[in-house]
Amino acid sequence: MSEDSIANYHSLVETLATQVVVAEPGDIPSLGELLKLLDLIIKTEVYGAGEIGQCLRDIVEKIILEEETDISLLEDGVNILRELGKILSVKEKIEGSDLELLMRKINCPVSPIPIPDNSFSEPKPLSASEDISLYIEFSQESIENLESAEVDLIELEENPDDSSLINSVFRAFHTIKGVSGFLELDSINLLAHKTETLLDKIRQKEIEPNSDVTDVILKSVDLMKKMVNDILLVAEKEGMISRKEWEIETFVEIIDSISDEQKDLPIGELLVREKIVKPEDVERGLEKQKLDPTRKIGEILSEQNGVSKKDIHKALIKQSKIRKNSYAVKVDTEKLDALVDLTGELVIAQSILKELSKGKNLDNRFVQSLSQMNQIISSVQKISMSMRMVPIGNTFQKMIRVVRDVSANLGKKVELFMEGKDTEVDRNMVDALYEPLVHMVRNSVDHGIESPSQRKEKGKEICGKIILSSYHKAGNIVIEIIDDGRGLDKDFLIQKALQKGIISESDRFGEKEIFNLIFHPGFSTAENVTDVSGRGVGMDVVKEAIENLKGHLDITSKKDEGTKFVIRLPLTMAIIDGMLIRVGKEKYIVPTMSIIEAVPFEKKNYFTVENKGEMIKARNELIPLLRLDKLCSAVYDEKNENLLILIVENKGEKCGLILDELLGKDEFVIKNLGNLFEDTKIFSGGAILGDGRVGLIIDISGLFEWSEL
Repeated sequence: MSEDSIANYHSLVETLATQVVVAEPGDIPSLGELLKLLDLIIKTEVYGAGEIGQCLRDIVEKIILEEETDISLLEDGVNILRELGKILSVKEKIEGSDLELLMRKINCPVSPIPIPDNSFSEPKPLSASEDISLYIEFSQESIENLESAEVDLIELEENPDDSSLINSVFRAFHTIKGVSGFLELDSINLLAHKTETLLDKIRQKEIEPNSDVTDVILKSVDLMKKMVNDILLVAEKEGMISRKEWEIETFVEIIDSISDEQKDLPIGELLVREKIVKPEDVERGLEKQKLDPTRKIGEILSEQNGVSKKDIHKALIKQSKIRKNSYAVKVDTEKLDALVDLTGELVIAQSILKELSKGKNLDNRFVQSLSQMNQIISSVQKISMSMRMVPIGNTFQKMIRVVRDVSANLGKKVELFMEGKDTEVDRNMVDALYEPLVHMVRNSVDHGIESPSQRKEKGKEICGKIILSSYHKAGNIVIEIIDDGRGLDKDFLIQKALQKGIISESDRFGEKEIFNLIFHPGFSTAENVTDVSGRGVGMDVVKEAIENLKGHLDITSKKDEGTKFVIRLPLTMAIIDGMLIRVGKEKYIVPTMSIIEAVPFEKKNYFTVENKGEMIKARNELIPLLRLDKLCSAVYDEKNENLLILIVENKGEKCGLILDELLGKDEFVIKNLGNLFEDTKIFSGGAILGDGRVGLIIDISGLFEWSEL
């Protein structure tokens, strides 16, 4: 088969996909265009395209004749034609069994294909590089589909009539089943097939998507994730897949039992669910059927209530809502990181060039070209940085499952609300944030929200609330976890800390220090050890994880009203807007978002306060002063009589930094200081300046903490 034939085939399939999206029953012109495209596909030299194309052509003709109304069959057909192309891109010729498997998906008339049984084949080596890439791509795409399905399933439980949700979950398993079939991943194919069958019964209104059914499908998602992650791990190491590790026999039997449980759902109930008839109409129809058992209830309802055959047919078909998808190009993360790093180096080179050009008589054309280059580099920098930013909503959505499972385990009723899901955060932070958020949300459900009986006694709504929100503020991303539960009891926390020997009777703490006791290793407020909590392991790890991201975690709480956890993280770990300052011969960078203002150092506004040290009066407010010569071993310029005070802010607190000169605002590429300086709190990194020297970036929050202002 020639490359031109394959290229022409792919082009026709994508054109067909575009046309299917806009096609609707009754739209004869658009359906006619589908017939023309399918005729062209049938005539291609691609083996198997003729058979599948003819099946799709028959479906289109049935839709035109109003014998069929389910357009989603054509969507499935397009996906099958794409799968056919994928197979042919790997194999020179498609096997007959593969073709049969594809044709079965759209009910093509082929000889029966046996459903995979529960047996497990021996481990298979993955040696060819093209096979390895296929397994990796399959695993990555499957994980994305399963995570999306997980969120849709939980939402479906709340909105069982939303057909778009069940269709979305169905498509996820449908895709996994198809690809796993030709990759010969029998166990995954079997589980996907069984789950898809169950989902199809939900689509056809044969099974109600209640909590029990949803639990089984969610467990199927969990098991599938484990299997797919195993594939990814093995494929990346080019090892072997041991299918014997996947014990799915018992679980498959559970799915089968649920699928068979309601398979004989009466047509009358289906019509009521579709709101075509009323329950009392069905009851009257059933009374008539008792007089003549040979008559079908559908016929009686058609005669009695004027229900058309078309309406009865529609009741059995789940109409799908078309979701508009945004298209994206997948890029290897290493390539993306390399692009960001190179852009950073380009910014550094630009800064050096700007520094070299200062104070020189340059040709106007050179100046214009330099200015244009600056604008282009700035645009490239913004685009490259935006590429590593992703919405935090994807991480937030995963918390729905956490709240659902933990609340069910504890017998509590809890509702999760999310705000600011579109807030973007550095991609490198997303994975690091997941575990801390999971633990904190679990804690809110377990420790924060009371039992239904306790909430009723306190006059609260039985259903507790947890709010998960995010927003940008002062150059940071702020994440809040708020619950309306019992709150933190300061007396109880102190008592627990005394029992564990964390504090002594003579210690005196403020409210903030008392709340921070929960971050101490081994500390827990749980009365009993359970599957959820009580071992005192977690919040200390959460705090450490947040601090590793250069972030901070704060707590506010009121007894019987609730608790708020606030996480503050830098917006990105790669670049910073900063003010370059000079102290003697040394240059430092202060994050712009932390700066309030700069004021001249005047002796009349300078004071020394007992137990508080040096203070400066600015706008009728006394602000503590910090001398960078003491913190950084820098030496102020003795000849400088025009010292400046740079007033900075952190979490509502202010301080003034004494410096010799403000050198200007710029964007700086953050460089890691390495392991040697990892314990240094007052510096978050370094940046290469225009003169080629390194400027240290001052961590304002670390500065406050170190100086204990």
